[in-house]
Amino acid sequence: MSEHDAASVVAGMAGLTADRPPAEKFTPQQLVQRFCGQPESQDGTTTYLGSCAYMGGTGSGIEVGFDEGYEFMGCLQERGWSPLASKGDWPYVIHMRWGGAGVHAIATYVEGDLTVKVFASHIPAKAYFDSLEDCP
Repeated sequence: MSEHDAASVVAGMAGLTADRPPAEKFTPQQLVQRFCGQPESQDGTTTYLGSCAYMGGTGSGIEVGFDEGYEFMGCLQERGWSPLASKGDWPYVIHMRWGGAGVHAIATYVEGDLTVKVFASHIPAKAYFDSLEDCP
């Protein structure tokens, strides 16, 4: 059973956290190294495609993949990512944003498939965010 479910994700977004030490940051580069293949670049945006579905075994989702969308969201949220609450179709389509250390990235989880877009600046990241489908 995952430690992340709908209730724990919503509680984390509200600032209510469990009594456990903060997780180490998991950067976009680490995410693509773990789950994605070769990048495609276009107009200053680099796109990585991969799969982060559960692969079997024990450990955190970072180690063994994610069984479902809330697990993906909760695990990344603890590691420096922010859920884009107004976009997607939770728990099937989830968008997460990374905005630390001068890197702008949006990761999209769709039932185990992963797309990570790394942007040259905040401006194309914002334009991409605006193009995403709003939550129903």
